[in-house]
Formats: sequence, structure tokens, C-alpha cells
Amino acid sequence: MDFLNVKGKVNVDSAITNFQFRSYKSYTTGELNHNDECRLVIQQQDLITIPGLSELRIQGKLLKYDESGVSTKVQLINNFIAFLFEEIRYELGGITIDRVINPGITTSMKGYVSYTPSESTALMFASWVPFDNENINNAATGEFDVCYPLSSILGFAEDFKKIIVNCRQELVLRRTADDLNATIEKTGLEKGKITNLKITWSIPHTTVSDYEKLKLLETTEKNIPLEIAYRRWELFRYPQLPETHSFTWVLKSSTFLEKPRFVIFGFQTDRNNNLTKDASKFDHCNLKNIKLYLNSQSYPYENLNLNFRNSKYALAYSMYARFQQSYYNKQICEPLLDPFKYKSTAPLIVIDCSYQNDTIKQGTVDARLEFETISDVPANTSAFCLVLHEQFVEYEPLTGVVKKV
Repeated sequence: MDFLNVKGKVNVDSAITNFQFRSYKSYTTGELNHNDECRLVIQQQDLITIPGLSELRIQGKLLKYDESGVSTKVQLINNFIAFLFEEIRYELGGITIDRVINPGITTSMKGYVSYTPSESTALMFASWVPFDNENINNAATGEFDVCYPLSSILGFAEDFKKIIVNCRQELVLRRTADDLNATIEKTGLEKGKITNLKITWSIPHTTVSDYEKLKLLETTEKNIPLEIAYRRWELFRYPQLPETHSFTWVLKSSTFLEKPRFVIFGFQTDRNNNLTKDASKFDHCNLKNIKLYLNSQSYPYENLNLNFRNSKYALAYSMYARFQQSYYNKQICEPLLDPFKYKSTAPLIVIDCSYQNDTIKQGTVDARLEFETISDVPANTSAFCLVLHEQFVEYEPLTGVVKKV
């Protein structure tokens, strides 16, 4: 037993001798305006960094106005920072490693199913305030100061927590054309504008002990390919569904290395560019059944037979609540949303397709969704499908060559 091991020695980990966050700014001066592109570059290749632990610090100001002057009715929505961008991508050695389009929807869907209540509280200064968004910014001045972890934006940063050695890194963010989806004003008569937007990338720099440095130098000199494995978040959108009660949606064809492992599905009715509705929330549209087909295999196996209007959605909530256990290998799940908030805030359907037979593991996989609602889908309804799949990348630390496996 350990408490009888009186001669045991204390092991002190001294492999890392220094660990500090350092900030990088865009080469372009001034604020980031609509449709602008921001590039945050780490040029030095002799550094040891951990991008998976990095974060974005974003500062700005919400201007509230109407035709007569200043107004105070415009508010920032939950996760508004992500809705300010059309695309965010991480590049290594000039090659795009990971990329999210429509980061607002992508990170909202992933956040609702991933975060625990305590994690959600810790992310308040990352603009993640799903139940009380009035305190995101300074009410008097409209100014905000946000630290957004990169692990909440990219699957690469969430899964890969190792160092990057001797390779050029770049983070690229492209602004949206307007700020309509980042704000809400319930009367629809006023709109807000976000200005003075400034972004810095804060990334950990490490210094290692001489012993570890020699090991890294040996790996670099031999140019041993280093593997990066993670789960990518790929969003698909059907802009406007037909007003019918059943629909088939062909998603993608993928190789065996990019097979879907989880699929998260949700509706939004008349929320895009609508000042009166919160773009970070989702609608159930009285969904009845949904199935994901990977070639001929279906998930889930049985019909769900849901009826949200009559509060018959226990199976959907159970699938949502089990995501943390399957995706993060947790023994105990702590879903962010209780059943009532799940229905009113984010009635997302989570399909676990991580267990697949041999026929799917070989060759090309065709993915399609079939869903059915009790009544016709309302007008101006969009469908979103977030596919989480594996991705493998290799880079050579001596030559800087990067390639996807």
C-alpha cells in the first residue's frame, strides 16, 4: 500500500523550466472592420509553443443608436464574439490544419452539448452567457473585453495539447459583413454596431530542460514526422427548407479517415439576420423522427417518435445528455441544459455513430439525413448539421513540410 512506502522518493517534474503567455497582433494597424481579414502570425520557427492552450483577447465597443440618437435597448447575444466572424482557420507551415465556417453557429452547437455548468460559468468572459446575456458588456459605455479559448473554436485546439516545434503558425479570422446576428433588439426598430474591434492572440511559450532539449533536437535533426490527430468540427447548412413534413438531406461523401463520429442537428426559424431573435438559440419545429445513414447503416436504429409540443422528447434529451460520456469518456455527465432549457434554448439532436461495422470502415462513406416533423416545417427555416470527424496531419520539424494523411 502507498501509505506504507516510507522510503519512496518524491518525483518532481522539471522538464519545463519556463511557461509564459505571449501576445501577437495583426500586421494591419487600426480596428478590424466588416469584411476585413485579420492574420495573426508567429514567424519565428525556433519557438516551442502550445497552441491548444492559447486564447484570443478581443476588445471592442457596442454602439447603440436609432434615428433619433443613442439607445440602450440593443443587447449582445450569447457567444456574440463567434458571430462576428465568417471564418476562422489555423495554418501550420502555410497549410490549413483546421477551419470553421459560420463560427457562431458551430461553436454554439458544440458548446451547448459539451459544456458543464461549471465550465459555462468559467467561460463567462469568453462571451458565453447562455441564460443572462445582459452582463456581457459594460452597460454604460458598451465596451467589452473577452478572452476566448481557442479550444472553444477549433477541434484541433480542443484535442491537441502537445507542443508545436520549429514550424510557422498563423491564425486567420475574417469578419462578417454586418453585426446583425451578434445583437438582439426585441422591437426590431433599432440596431447595434460593433466598433473599435481589436484582436490579439495569446499563446503559451515554453522553455524546456537541457535533457528535453536534446531529445527535441534529435527528433528535429532526424526530421521524424510528427503526427497531429484531432476531431474536426464541420458545419453543413441547408439555408431554407421546403415547407413539408419530411425531407432527405445528402450531406457529404468522405473517405474512411474522415468518417463521421458524431452528428449534431438543429433547426432555426427566421433567426438569420433578424434583430428580434437570438441567433444563438435553436427551434425544435416539432421534430418527430430523424435518422443518419452512413451508406446503408442507420443511426439511431429505432424511431424516436418525438412530440416536443406535448413534451414527449425524453429520448432526444437522453441522447443529448450522453454526449459528454461518449465524446470525452466521462464517467458522469453534467449537461449544461436541464430538460426545460433544452427544449426552449437548444433542442439539438445528438447522433452517436462512433461505432461502425467493417463495411463502413472501408472505402467511401456517403452520409445523409432523413427527418420528419409532425407538421410542416415553418417558412424561413434553416437546418444545421455539425459533423464531428477524425482528422490526421503530419509535419516535419526540420523541413517544415506539412501534409494531411
